[in-house]
Amino acid sequence: MFIFVEAVRNLRRFDQTFVHTALSHHSSGLALTTLPPNLADMREVSYSSSIGLLNRLRAFFDQQIVDLGGFTNSEFIAHVVQAADETWLLCDQGVASIVSAVSVLDALREEGVDTANVRLIVNKFDTDLGLAAAQIAQRLDIPLLATLPERRISLGQAVNQGHLLADVAARDPYVRALEPLIERLGGAARTAAQARSKSALGALKRFIPTTHKRS
Repeated sequence: MFIFVEAVRNLRRFDQTFVHTALSHHSSGLALTTLPPNLADMREVSYSSSIGLLNRLRAFFDQQIVDLGGFTNSEFIAHVVQAADETWLLCDQGVASIVSAVSVLDALREEGVDTANVRLIVNKFDTDLGLAAAQIAQRLDIPLLATLPERRISLGQAVNQGHLLADVAARDPYVRALEPLIERLGGAARTAAQARSKSALGALKRFIPTTHKRS
């Protein structure tokens, strides 16, 4: 697996051939890069280099999905959120996760990000826990996008077999809950493509910031 740190270090080598040989690819065509096993290695790459990598990847992919869970640089996170067409905050149905989500949103607001564009996804949702997804959204003051059901056993069994749950149980409630989100991402990609075709400058935000706070 080609990790994020290695990708940043090899930024100048990125061309069509390098992208298709260095990055791991799923059978669906999805290309993958991950955070290093030791997150301390992230200190070796600068904020500007990380932004540069994401910007470079836009030349080769119509769509990027960035999991910001392992990043600690609030300025980097803020710029990615500002540049994204869709921003989703994943929160479990528990007090500790909600407190963590509040901290994430507070950090974004301190960086000047309009969190009205952030959407909530409640993960591991179980009606028996007595905490409604709408209550969590109200506490976080962001719109609720979706809930993903608690399917720990099904997900764990699939992982232990070396498969995705969608490959072994396409009609599992968890997989079915993901389908509208996949459709939404496809719609965002089409909208972005239409905007690019109208104008090279267009209304799309870029990853390279033109000022200190905006991108």
